[in-house]
Amino acid sequence: MVIAFLTDVWRQKMDEMRKKEGKEEEKKEEKKEIEKLIEEKEEEEKMEKLKEEKEEEEGGERGRGG
Repeated sequence: MVIAFLTDVWRQKMDEMRKKEGKEEEKKEEKKEIEKLIEEKEEEEKMEKLKEEKEEEEGGERGRGG
């Protein structure tokens, strides 16, 4: 009787630990996804800024040459 009770309690604790581990893994995955999105956004902003700078340079050269 006592062994059955302790076994049941042990199983519950193990299930709780697995759930916690699962949640931690989900959080890690979400964090990785968020970091990836941030990096992509920063890269897009850099490309946009470079594009704008290039257009300004080309516009300035055209104005001087004309």
